[in-house]
Amino acid sequence: KVQYLLKEDIKEYIEMQKVITEVKVVKNIAISKGLQTKIYRREDLAKIADTLLFFNDIELSFVIAKTANNITSISGRSIGKKSIANILSRIGGGGDKMGGAAQFENLPISKVSEKLNQAIKEEE
Repeated sequence: KVQYLLKEDIKEYIEMQKVITEVKVVKNIAISKGLQTKIYRREDLAKIADTLLFFNDIELSFVIAKTANNITSISGRSIGKKSIANILSRIGGGGDKMGGAAQFENLPISKVSEKLNQAIKEEE
C-alpha cells in the first residue's frame, strides 16, 4: 500500500530531474532554474529544492521557475545553518529558517535569479 501511495507520474518525475541537472553550485548553495517556456507547479519547485539538499556539502537550495504565465517563483530550502527567510525576505518573499518562497510578476527567470544572487551576497 505504501508503494502505491508514493507513486509519481513518470513524465513529471523526468521533468523534475531535468531541472536538477541544470543546478549550479557556489560554495554550499545550489541554485537550479526551470525552462523559461515551461510552467511548473509550486509543489514541484519545493520537491526539487528538497532533493537538492540530499547532496554532499549543500546547505541551501533554491529553485527558480515560472509557475504561471506572468509569475516567476522561487522555492528555497535549508539544512538549518542559515535562514531561508532572511534571504528571501530581502526580495519580498518569506518563510522560516528551513524553507520559504517568493513570487514575482512579469519578471523573467534571469532577473529573478539576479535578485536572489544579490540577496544571498547581502546575507553573507
